[in-house]
Amino acid sequence: MMNFNTSADDTNLAVGKSYEITLEAPVENAYPNLAIKDTNKILTDGKIAPASASYNDQAYLHVYRGVYATVEIDMEKTVYIKGFSAGFFANTGHGVIIPREVIFRISKDGQNWFTVSEDKDNNRNAGGKVGREEISYSGNDYYEARYARIIFSSDVHTYIDEVEVYGTQETVSSKPYEYDEVKEYPDAFASNRNPAVGGISNLVLMYSNEYYQNEPRDIGHNTYDDLLPYAAYVDRDKNILDTMFDSFLFLPLSPGDNATYTLKKQTGWEAFLDNAIGEGRDINLTALNRLAGDIKDTLELDDSYKINVFIAVPYPGFLQNQVFGKLDGNTNVSSDSLENMLKIVKWYVDLTIDKFGRQNFEHLNLTGFYWHSEVVTFGTYEPDLIKGYNEYVHSKGYGSIWIPYYCSPGAHMWQELGFDVACLQAGYAFARSTESANELGHQKPGNVNDAMSFAKKYGLGVEIEISGGALDRYSAYIETGAKLGCMQNGVTMFYQDGGPGVFYNTCFNSANRHIYDTTYKYIKAKYEIHPPALDFDGVILIGKNAKNSHGTFNVSDPDTQKSRIKISNLTEPEHGKLAVDGDGFFVYEPDKDFVGEDSFSFSLTDGINTSETYTINILVVDTLFNFTLVNTTLKDSKTCLYTEGETTGTPGDGSLKVFEVVVNKENVVVSASYTSNSAIPENGFVLSAAGVKAEELEGRVKAGDKVILDKVTKAVYFTEPEPSENSEEISAENSSPSGKGGAKKTVLWIAAIAAVLIAGVTAVIIIKKPKKINKE
Repeated sequence: MMNFNTSADDTNLAVGKSYEITLEAPVENAYPNLAIKDTNKILTDGKIAPASASYNDQAYLHVYRGVYATVEIDMEKTVYIKGFSAGFFANTGHGVIIPREVIFRISKDGQNWFTVSEDKDNNRNAGGKVGREEISYSGNDYYEARYARIIFSSDVHTYIDEVEVYGTQETVSSKPYEYDEVKEYPDAFASNRNPAVGGISNLVLMYSNEYYQNEPRDIGHNTYDDLLPYAAYVDRDKNILDTMFDSFLFLPLSPGDNATYTLKKQTGWEAFLDNAIGEGRDINLTALNRLAGDIKDTLELDDSYKINVFIAVPYPGFLQNQVFGKLDGNTNVSSDSLENMLKIVKWYVDLTIDKFGRQNFEHLNLTGFYWHSEVVTFGTYEPDLIKGYNEYVHSKGYGSIWIPYYCSPGAHMWQELGFDVACLQAGYAFARSTESANELGHQKPGNVNDAMSFAKKYGLGVEIEISGGALDRYSAYIETGAKLGCMQNGVTMFYQDGGPGVFYNTCFNSANRHIYDTTYKYIKAKYEIHPPALDFDGVILIGKNAKNSHGTFNVSDPDTQKSRIKISNLTEPEHGKLAVDGDGFFVYEPDKDFVGEDSFSFSLTDGINTSETYTINILVVDTLFNFTLVNTTLKDSKTCLYTEGETTGTPGDGSLKVFEVVVNKENVVVSASYTSNSAIPENGFVLSAAGVKAEELEGRVKAGDKVILDKVTKAVYFTEPEPSENSEEISAENSSPSGKGGAKKTVLWIAAIAAVLIAGVTAVIIIKKPKKINKE
């Protein structure tokens, strides 16, 4: 620890104080197993890890990624602060690094902040480190404050053991300060009207190359037919209906380590570029140019119609003692220094511009270049390399784009690095292997919202990802991109596997065509969120000890077949067994002898959108009255519910013995008698029973009763009116369905339901308390 310029009374004010630690980019959804676990609040426990300890020592708190971590300490009262110290562990070979940035701030109110010190060093971990290191600040002045913040960068693994804030609780002379100006963030996605990149709005990644995984493969030979459903919106017969993606990014499939085609060598870069251009072979850019001309003619577009093209600049890495190639044909160049790396990327930019220009593509614009690496490696030449590369691209009159991943080092610095547009990839589309999931955890759908919200805050666009192995995850991207506004005003880049990928396959596949159509709607900013909907607002009635009681909810989705709707986020009932399907069918069986309230909840997903969470309330009662017919001709020994028309139309000629219960809109029985052809009250209903069912119904109900109607399970439950103040009170013990005093609660619950029904809910449901319930 360093010596602080402290007086005898200066102490560590943070010991034992409460604090909160938060991440700029939350990881609970992206890396749930590595979310911060700090139940013991070890950063202010006064314990510093021994010098001999490793990062797995219990004194260290593990922080995984998150871009920045903020530790905010409440000193509980006004104190006088002079400095701070924070201890970190490094093992750079394992991705455990000392933060590049550490910022110390103070506040009197916890809302406005003053920066006391800011320590930035991108080369702090250069050369490799192992061991504990302190980053600290000690000044000559005291600052009056109650709150302190230590903010540190967290690129991969950060281990911190203690945060110390030095000063005194005694009133001393302090230096006045003014709060920092509140930092303003873009809070808008990268604009789809940016002239530096041709005003691109929706770009698709198209992989190409001669080699793939050490073998010559035609997967990178994208033909006219392969490219058709990307450049044009087509039907299943390949008829051109509209334009599709306005921009294409050609980037290399991984060729492996083949001596000729590896991206560590000049020959590999040249092979990729020649393949991407496709000269004399009618693949990739050559095929795309011909296709764009046909689209223009078919749709009768004006001469300004062209497709924007971006070419990837591969990344070899800094390699010692390995020759990259002879850029000038004579002198060997290795990728072992900043100077040589700049020579390589400048050579490649010039080569691309030259080769593209020689093709005289009439319907394509070479709009810019794509930096292929998804992360910035600090502590190397890389930040300066990227800046130099971007300066050169701009000097040639072209734009520069980048696609970092969520929480990747440098993503939030995209403008500082010189890119015109950067789009953030969430990674949710790719289900993790068992080994990876054991370490990181399985991604949660909220991962997409976290990533896109971060992108919007820092002014990036988004990458929408879809994988053939996880089509159901696509909905989270499309829906979030539309909700947050990237669809309307931002730049979206689409990853969809290599070769003729997911969009090609779904275009011509009836089962998954909706994915292609939905993508088209997003591209045209016409996508509307249509999650499946459940039309139900009431209570399900179930009889005590009933076996396999079932019903079907009314589930709808305007653009999806019911067979594709699935249940998600199911919360099981507490007092019974449940089976429920996405088409609305369910089976419920209450626990033995259970009477009372139960519920379950779930969402519906069509593979594109997910609905709100629906909670289904269940009331299990001793006795129910069931009906089998609805708004149809009454038959002997049957019961029919009538909600439509002026009258029931039941016969009055004596052919059927009919008992009818007329219920008004307040769910009160108006009449209950042997009669026929009763008038159906407005917003009310009539229950008509014939034969033995008429006799059964007669014994259950009388005028003045209230009713719960469950149209899903086709059941009714009758309850007598609540007694007046002068009526004899019913014993709570004798009235409880469970024998434990639950009757009053049930009656109140029934009254609440009735109040909702009177307000006009769609599914009418009403309850009757048995006249007598015996003790258990």
